[in-house]
Amino acid sequence: MKNARGILESLKLFNKENKLQQLAVGAAAGATTGYIAFRVGKSVAFLVGGSILLFQVAQNHGLTKMSWGDARDKTKCITQSWKELACCWQQQATAYAKTNCSFGAGFVGGFLIGASMVR
Repeated sequence: MKNARGILESLKLFNKENKLQQLAVGAAAGATTGYIAFRVGKSVAFLVGGSILLFQVAQNHGLTKMSWGDARDKTKCITQSWKELACCWQQQATAYAKTNCSFGAGFVGGFLIGASMVR
């Protein structure tokens, strides 16, 4: 959370810069983020899918035993703490996007371009 605040604070400095510079920085940041997110996302999806299949095979052969009640309780606790963090960060990011439309538009456009570069 501390890092997210630092990033948003440093991005607020762009309020005083010209709109073209905000657009360029947003596009570069968005393209980088989009490329990395989709590149890593494909690998993560493959690993998670493979793990689920292996876990199911192991469970069918009696190698593992899952306590779904405990897993559900732990998941609820983790989900609650993440919701609180996400809500706070989302409000700050929305407020920043409202005041910096050029940067936000550049970021979204760059993100989509970066995502399309992944094969």
